Parts: sequence; C-alpha cells; structure tokens
Amino acid sequence: MAFFCLLNSQLFAQRDFAKIEKNINVLASGLHHDLNTTKDTLVLKSDSKISYIYDIFNKKKHDINRRVYSSDYKVALRNLEKGKHIFVVVQDSLKIVFVVRIYGDIPRIVASNN
Repeated sequence: MAFFCLLNSQLFAQRDFAKIEKNINVLASGLHHDLNTTKDTLVLKSDSKISYIYDIFNKKKHDINRRVYSSDYKVALRNLEKGKHIFVVVQDSLKIVFVVRIYGDIPRIVASNN
C-alpha cells in the first residue's frame, strides 16, 4: 500500500518553474543567491554591492544584462526562455557564476476516476 501511495504522489507532483545550481565556492559565500518560494524569481543579497548581472543563454545571447549598484536585487524569470541560463554576478573584482534552469509552466497531471 505504501509503495502504491508513493507511485501516485509522483502523478500529482508538479514540476518547479525553475531550479538553481548554486556556486559553492568559498569566495562566492558572500552572495546569497536563491529562488523565491514560487521558483519564478532569482533573489540576490550581499553585504557588498552587486555591480552587474548578466546571463549567458543560447550561444552567448544575453537575456539579462543589467548594471545594479545595490546590495540586493531580484530578477524575474518568467520572461526568460526555457533552458539552461548561466548567470554571472559581478562584485568588485569577483565574478560569481551559477546556473538557473528554466522549465517553465508544466501542466499538472491529474488522475481521473474513469
């Protein structure tokens, strides 16, 4: 019975809008980089100022290319194309690199009683 319940839970699960692969380097530890609870916004916070943020997607095409000059910043992910986006956050002489994978809206699978 428990195995059957686990199988069914996969049927009702909804895939996240996006997933982040954080930079775990010690030098990147000063930058908090994560997704919000709905996984559709990238949240950046730091003690030092973020100078610049850009992403690399599809043969060096930039969807995000912004000067920031702030210690916290949010990037909406809903307007980005589906796929792997490599983000670069520039702080002083550091370039912190991490990956955000955009899956987009995936319809929820609902089991029917028929």
